[in-house]
Amino acid sequence: MSGERILVVEDNERNMKFVRDVLQFKGYQVVEAVTGEEGVRLASEVDPDLILMDIQLPGMNGFEAFEQIRNGESTRHIPIIALTASVSASDQDRILKAGFDGFEAKPVALQRLVDVVANGLVISDTTEPVARAKDEAPIKEHSAPLVTEQRAEVKEPHDSVPTILVVDDTPQNVKLLVEILKAQKYNVVTADGGAAGLQAVETHAPDLILLDIMMPDIDGYEVCRRIREMETHHLTPVVMVTALDGKDERVKGIESGADDFLNKPIV
Repeated sequence: MSGERILVVEDNERNMKFVRDVLQFKGYQVVEAVTGEEGVRLASEVDPDLILMDIQLPGMNGFEAFEQIRNGESTRHIPIIALTASVSASDQDRILKAGFDGFEAKPVALQRLVDVVANGLVISDTTEPVARAKDEAPIKEHSAPLVTEQRAEVKEPHDSVPTILVVDDTPQNVKLLVEILKAQKYNVVTADGGAAGLQAVETHAPDLILLDIMMPDIDGYEVCRRIREMETHHLTPVVMVTALDGKDERVKGIESGADDFLNKPIV
């Protein structure tokens, strides 16, 4: 792998974010299109090494976009992998008969996405989809979760001052982050654990979440996954604050939906 360019054609923001984060983390260049028409245009303009094509697109669907790319003089050589939420036998047959180089069922697990892209770049015949079981474990009950709000002392309307939610069970860490953020005139909301953090997201609709990973009730990975499942807040940026510095932890964070990482200790 040496920075190959991947064109992702996907109209769902959450799906696009996941694919983008994983591929960029693995060192690929990512070009994004949200419609079939845009995908066809970019395929010609940027000459990608591989295309990941959603099938259920508004307007020109994935099959139509695929056909135009395959018929293009300068684009017919590009491998195209179909991404689809429908994996019935008839749909699989239609995808392969159309000429796609492979297909993958949504939602795509992180390692499967990495494998599919690697295989697609060498025109692999390994195209069997897999289903990913979602973790539906219920949130544990906790009595009186602590959520506090600390407003910056400014006389501006709330809309002009971003609100940042700090989720951490260590008071010293919370105190330091609050001091730093308030000095920058942000509104700050704090929560002392995972359950309290989820409650605070619903109550305060923060503009950014700083999320500790190692917490005793619900860890940061699970909190992030549950935020990504919220209808209203699933696109809220989440930065994981962690003392863990291993590659596996970063991959797990990306898979759970984190946007970025901040290493402890914070100075």
